[in-house]
Amino acid sequence: MRASCIRVALLIKRREEGLSDADRLVLEDHLASCEKCRQDAFAIDVLGELVDSAASSPLSSGARERAITRAIRDAAGKPLPPVRASRPAATLLVAVAVAGLGVALLLANRRPSDSPSRQATAATPRPEVAAGPLSLAKHATVSLAQARVSADEPTELSWDPARQAVVLREGAVSVSVDSAPGRQFRVLTPRFVVEVVGTEFRVDLAGVNVTRGIVRVLSPESEDLITQLGAGQSWSVPPAATPELLPAPARGRSASEWLARARRHLAAGATATAQRDVAAALAARPNRSETAEARTLLAECALVGGDPERAAELYVAVSQRYADLPAGETALFAAARIQVNAGHRREAEQLLRSYLDRYPSGRFQQEARARLRALERRE
Repeated sequence: MRASCIRVALLIKRREEGLSDADRLVLEDHLASCEKCRQDAFAIDVLGELVDSAASSPLSSGARERAITRAIRDAAGKPLPPVRASRPAATLLVAVAVAGLGVALLLANRRPSDSPSRQATAATPRPEVAAGPLSLAKHATVSLAQARVSADEPTELSWDPARQAVVLREGAVSVSVDSAPGRQFRVLTPRFVVEVVGTEFRVDLAGVNVTRGIVRVLSPESEDLITQLGAGQSWSVPPAATPELLPAPARGRSASEWLARARRHLAAGATATAQRDVAAALAARPNRSETAEARTLLAECALVGGDPERAAELYVAVSQRYADLPAGETALFAAARIQVNAGHRREAEQLLRSYLDRYPSGRFQQEARARLRALERRE
């Protein structure tokens, strides 16, 4: 069934925004047999060209309006040339003069300053980068959410759009983040996390330098605040804390699968590999229980690796953040046991009492009471 002139008028108006193949065929079929709609279509095209041309001129807004009005008035009364698929510029101005009320209504919502090229740019969203690993050559730039990320050297990273986070595995990046209320942007490394709202900064695996705005540097395990930096300030990982590179997340591998790998490697004593598996799990969108388990495994890696003090810190962080989960209960008792074994009596008593207060019927309450009595007998 042949489209009505009213529907075609709407399609003419929407041409700049882009038509589907079906709508384009409907429009072309109607214009092939309807002289009036062809004239209207030509008139809209020409008036748009006149407005855009005048808008880019150095004339004032009043002078531009007078120039457009004069051009239309001068063309009025001249015979309409034959309609052709390819129309010379001389015939376009005449079409404007005969467009009538229909053309005026179709242009009612058009702003004089909106050229077709500007409208097309505004209607075209920034292309989204898919989640997953990215390899950037030196000086390559990619847009990720509200940030522009430039590689200062050959760089390996992963993009997690759900968390608005870049996981930096190797290299260095300069990041410019547009301020977006309620939206944060993060860069994750194995040893620290950089969190911003709107700023410019450079980050590599060893530290961060801020050019503009303010950033927060967080611990990757507990997300405790390490430091806050303003423009011109920098922070570096302590020399003893050499960062390990994150593996490229395998497509399709879940957080639970990474955690299972980490447990196997930890049982075999391969703490460095287990830490990389845990980092990959944290980058694979874990749920809350999986996140708690991952951070517990990091504490266990520190303990197996011969750093009980660091392990105790990580256990306490898990116990505070996930007190409602079994992992939180386990972590609190593990931290207390480390302090007992290290001979830190005051810290051990404090943690054991905290465990019994929080979990009076907990899984480790009998052992906790026994250890606490043993400490008290030493007075």
